[in-house]
Amino acid sequence: MRAGRAYEAEGDYIKAIDHFQKFDLIMSESGEKDASDEEIAKITRKYDALREAFNQAGLKAYWEKCLAQTQHPENSSFEVAAIFAQLGETEKALQWLTKAYEKHDKMNYLRFDHRLDSLHQERRFLELLKKLGYPESRY
Repeated sequence: MRAGRAYEAEGDYIKAIDHFQKFDLIMSESGEKDASDEEIAKITRKYDALREAFNQAGLKAYWEKCLAQTQHPENSSFEVAAIFAQLGETEKALQWLTKAYEKHDKMNYLRFDHRLDSLHQERRFLELLKKLGYPESRY
């Protein structure tokens, strides 16, 4: 999964999508039973839709599709925040990060996730880093 994020950070979204798809297929096959043909097809459709969005309409469409594919946003507050940050929706991103904090979501990569880079100068982001015990730094 981290390699996919690295490809995104480098701007190689097709390679990122390919990696995310492989990761999901491996994870689906590592369960108690093998992945069904239906599950494999569902994963394939998900990533084909991301590729199509990116190829036809670019980066914004990619992130919009990522947001649309988030099945339970209330259970993925950090991910939703990261997507909104990529869409330039700073206020929504900060609101979702606050939700993630309040729900004690894993936020291990808050300071380092490239998708949140646009928030690094925001006062509420810096306050959140402080609440989480990150040392102060100059961005």
